[in-house]
Amino acid sequence: MRAKWDAAFAQMIETKRAYEEYWAAMDPLCELQRAFIAKHNLQAKVAPGKPLYRLEQELLAANSIYEVPQQVYDNSETLCALFSDAEDALMAAPAPDLAALRWKLDRTSDATYTPEYLAQMMLDMDRLMGPSDPSVIGLKAAA
Repeated sequence: MRAKWDAAFAQMIETKRAYEEYWAAMDPLCELQRAFIAKHNLQAKVAPGKPLYRLEQELLAANSIYEVPQQVYDNSETLCALFSDAEDALMAAPAPDLAALRWKLDRTSDATYTPEYLAQMMLDMDRLMGPSDPSVIGLKAAA
């Protein structure tokens, strides 16, 4: 179980690193585009019924040297999906010990997930910590 967890964790770390490094490299290009758009104060030029992003598209089409190529965004989506898939695989893997379970708990503490997504973590909690005491849960809910 430990070897499988370690391999999944290493994969998740690697995909996260790749995504972060990609954006660190691409951010100056995106900043150049943002600055170019900001310099033209398009907000003041928005006509009724015409969305701001259309003006931005027109400006960038006329000045393509400042436009971030679509491939940059496509690559980012691919890297993000790889990271997300690796993280999902880790959440679906049985935690080999309490430290791994703690990682899962920390990962989910500030978000809302489906019961299916949390199912393996709940099984891990029962296996590693023992089943929860329903009477204690009732007391916490009443408090």
